[in-house]
Amino acid sequence: DRIKGIICRYGALSSHLAILAREQGVPLRIQTDIERYIR
Repeated sequence: DRIKGIICRYGALSSHLAILAREQGVPLRIQTDIERYIR
């Protein structure tokens, strides 16, 4: 359960970064690294 909570937290963080990236029009290499780490 603790691991799932951490993954959910990082998932929310990566999606938040994706939204910020779209608003600013900046591709985030960090976000793709996070997604690669999760999946």
